Amino acid sequence: MKLYDIVLVDFPFSDLSQSKLRPALIVSLPGGDNLILCQITTKRRSISTYEIILDRSVCQGDIRFDGHIYVDMIFTLHKTLAQRNIGSINNPETKKVIRSKLISLFE
Repeated sequence: MKLYDIVLVDFPFSDLSQSKLRPALIVSLPGGDNLILCQITTKRRSISTYEIILDRSVCQGDIRFDGHIYVDMIFTLHKTLAQRNIGSINNPETKKVIRSKLISLFE
C-alpha cells in the first residue's frame, strides 16, 4: 500500500450492529502498521470546504463511481484492516489539492 491508494475498509455502523465495506484514501503512512485515511463516499453530505470531488478519470484501478473525498473525516487504521486495494489517484493536480486541503485543515 502506498500514498494515494484507494482501499476498501470495513466501516462499522454507529451503533456497531453491522458494518459495510467502504472506500478510503490513504493520505499518510506514518510508519509501523498503521495507515491514515480519509473517507470517500458517492453521497454528498453538504457543501464543505474540505470536500474534493473525485472523478474516476484521475484514478487508475477498479474505481466504478465518481465520489467525494472528505479530508476532514480522517481516521487511523491498522494495515491488516484494509481489505484490498481497488485503485489509486494518479493525477498530480488532484494530489496537490488533497495535500493543500489537508494542510488547511490543521491551520
